[in-house]
Amino acid sequence: MNMGYIVDLQDGKWSVYYEGMAKPIVQDAPLEEVYVNLATIIEYDAKVNIVRTLMTFPHGCMTKDGEEIVHEEALRRFDQWFSELKQFATSADELHQFIDDKIYELLV
Repeated sequence: MNMGYIVDLQDGKWSVYYEGMAKPIVQDAPLEEVYVNLATIIEYDAKVNIVRTLMTFPHGCMTKDGEEIVHEEALRRFDQWFSELKQFATSADELHQFIDDKIYELLV
């Protein structure tokens, strides 16, 4: 299973990159640290999916009559938020806080 990662193992230390990116996700780390970083990436990918679902619901759902519900404006709002996320978050901590804050805002 290829998740889009490129790995390098040197002297028992791992470096992991996303395909097409020069900066590593984790560099010269033991396997346990790689696991923590990958788990965090997967966690926040899931959280972005939560934000998308909450911001756009019921977009993409089907009615009992078999018609798909389309909420283009909600999709545009999510796309705008996601663009802001990529533009303004300069560190992993800021990225995570931006996502967590949005989930909190949507649920409270």
